[in-house]
Amino acid sequence: NEDYNSSITMNTINPNIANLSFRVKFETKFGQAVYIIGNIEELGQWDTSKAIPMFTNNDIYPTWKIKTDFICPLGMEIYYKYLVKDGNKIMGNLGFILIGIGDVIVAGRHSTETFAAISIAAAIVNCVMTIAIGLTSSISPLLSNYRGQKKPIKRYFFPSVRFAAFLAIITGFIIVGFIPLIPKIGFEQELIKPIQQYMFISALSTFGGSLHHSMKEFLQAFEIVLFPNLLTLFSVFLNLGLNIIFVFGFGPIPSMGAVGLAIASLIVRYFMGFALMIYCLSIMRLANYHEKGYYKSLIKTFFSYNQGKKEKR
Repeated sequence: NEDYNSSITMNTINPNIANLSFRVKFETKFGQAVYIIGNIEELGQWDTSKAIPMFTNNDIYPTWKIKTDFICPLGMEIYYKYLVKDGNKIMGNLGFILIGIGDVIVAGRHSTETFAAISIAAAIVNCVMTIAIGLTSSISPLLSNYRGQKKPIKRYFFPSVRFAAFLAIITGFIIVGFIPLIPKIGFEQELIKPIQQYMFISALSTFGGSLHHSMKEFLQAFEIVLFPNLLTLFSVFLNLGLNIIFVFGFGPIPSMGAVGLAIASLIVRYFMGFALMIYCLSIMRLANYHEKGYYKSLIKTFFSYNQGKKEKR
């Protein structure tokens, strides 16, 4: 097929190896790019996070090519496929940044004390919750790997939910464990109580945050990104509205300062988590499934992926 083509040329220096190149014709939409992935290390070993980007230009579009030919031994079996990735996949992380900016703006408008309290408390909470976010980030690469190996991956929905719940319990207890230490760190007396209150409420919201990130990663393994990104965008404005209501007060709701920011975050995190969970249940047939090795593979993927990033540096 002229639209999907690979070519092999003999290496003039070593007759036991060959140069392998790939090209594909595909008309992309704005923000999309074409990648290639396969079973060998040079093609990412079915890990979509290591997929090889292809290039195009005005002269050859809609043809996409790899920038450099691969060198492989003769007789090696190579399996590959092409992927189309959307640039809007970054919206999930960008959304969390925008939510954080909204918290800071509203806190600053309320009082200097509120601003200082949530800056300190959020820094501690976010450091701890990074553990859960980092580990759940391994869901998409691992499931994409399984998908490339023709394994059914819908079965890992409920194990992913349980993984998120386990991480939420661990991170929640860690956050609570920091609360008694706040008076001993040396913060101003008037900041201690709001910091502790913010951290306690945030500890209760860890499952919502872990669930949202695990569901986002699960859907990304199917290259489903539109609904999660729209949900994130909506949640940015929802969080801002709830911040204003709970921080400054509205009608029967009193002004709660830093506590109001924590309550708003708790509501938004659970809303985002359960919204994606319900979305998955509505578009897929999912059955309960248990596989202990899945959790070990997630942890192994997390460490191998981060080790790979260190080596690239």
